[in-house]
Amino acid sequence: MITVSDARSGSSTNVLLDADESAPLAEIIPRLAAAVSLDAGRAALAVLVDGRMVPVSGSLSTAGLRAGSSVVVGARDAVAAYETSPEDALVQLRIVSGEGAGTTLHAWRGLATIGSSADASLRIDDRTRLAATELIVDIAGAEAVTVRPAAAETAATLDGEAIAASTPTLWPIGGQIAVAGRLIELARPDDDIAAFVPSEQGGGIDYNRPPRILPPETSTSLRLPAPPRDQKARPLPILAAILPLVIAGASALLMQNYYFLLIAALSPVTIVANFVTDKRAGKKSRRAEAAEYRTHKAVIESDAAAALVAERAELLRNAPDPAELAEIATRPLPRLWERRSTDPDHLRIRVGTATQPSRVTLDDPEQLEHKRTVTWDARDVPAVVQLAERGVVGIAGWGDRPRRLAQWAVAQLAVLQSPRDVQLYLLADASGQKPWQWMSWLPHVQPALGQDTMTTLGVTASTTARRIAELVALLDARQEPAGGSSGRWAGS
Repeated sequence: MITVSDARSGSSTNVLLDADESAPLAEIIPRLAAAVSLDAGRAALAVLVDGRMVPVSGSLSTAGLRAGSSVVVGARDAVAAYETSPEDALVQLRIVSGEGAGTTLHAWRGLATIGSSADASLRIDDRTRLAATELIVDIAGAEAVTVRPAAAETAATLDGEAIAASTPTLWPIGGQIAVAGRLIELARPDDDIAAFVPSEQGGGIDYNRPPRILPPETSTSLRLPAPPRDQKARPLPILAAILPLVIAGASALLMQNYYFLLIAALSPVTIVANFVTDKRAGKKSRRAEAAEYRTHKAVIESDAAAALVAERAELLRNAPDPAELAEIATRPLPRLWERRSTDPDHLRIRVGTATQPSRVTLDDPEQLEHKRTVTWDARDVPAVVQLAERGVVGIAGWGDRPRRLAQWAVAQLAVLQSPRDVQLYLLADASGQKPWQWMSWLPHVQPALGQDTMTTLGVTASTTARRIAELVALLDARQEPAGGSSGRWAGS
């Protein structure tokens, strides 16, 4: 089964293609064109298979045609508009959160624009909060990307900081621009393509997922140094300086020896000299201690900030955004089906982003005891739901948002979990069937538990009733050996 589209009209249909892999593509093209009501005799037709123009003189095998392929047919100029070579792009501008999440702009050197205009390189359909051209991105290299407002100012921020209008702001790889309720991330195309070979049975590919080694989850606890204690200023020992003079004066009068006065004068001079010396040394010592304290504190705060950045990067990687997930699924990348049923993130789904407490804590001795430990916040990190712990999750909201979020959840399960570990069921009425048609392409809906069906989709009254009966029987069978007890669910 493949999807065939007309390059001019954009209309598409699913086609069951039964042919040998060595069959000439030129013989198949007229039938593909007829499937979308395209006249193959008017002019030479070009063919695009999975985003790449292929020579019509080749075979189905050399064209890379396989089950699930997307084929575009039409005049060469029309077909060329659908051509994509993401691995050749210098950088990618990805909408990773908010409306339109999953949209990716493959960009090369030069200028790109972000705005609500149809002519914008990365279009965001939100004219109420976004100008026709809101931001201008200058791409001089993968590590030399700058961004500036198209107008005098913008509400957009880059990693939480305002984007200056006076000078272009460097946009680093991984940096995220927040604008109009969306997060746009600058990324570099991943060239680590998954290792796969054409299937011997034909029409597909054989893929062995690589081993996965999960680093242990760590927390960072740091303690700020105690500030240097303020030393009380010692007063000048006036009494100790005057008393020897009084005694020496009395002795000189009684003994008529005025050398006592000369000797006695040395005592207050020595005391005053020691006082001045100690005071200067104390000031120098306090300055050195204060400088050491500031340096030590700055180093610890810098380490805490670095730990927060590392934790945020780890959280973002462990819960891929829609654009990253699309890359994993379509190229494909080695992360396809990476989660095992024994992994802690098995059946974990990302539902959005939020500012959340991190695992970085800082102990500040300057604070009161109950306020001493401060937990730093991680900005715009994935908000996740663990299905294995929840068991049942409902999604509510207005409009079609619940359905779109449910589709996003299913997409994550299908891309990150193998069909050996997870099987998906769909129950929908006729009116809700169309938005879920894409699920029929997933290997996760092929019966793997002995069900007497082609797919585990229920989209009519009869198929829905059969799917419900299968699920009830499956639940009953699982509860019998467990004695009805509840535990951690690992998926079907």
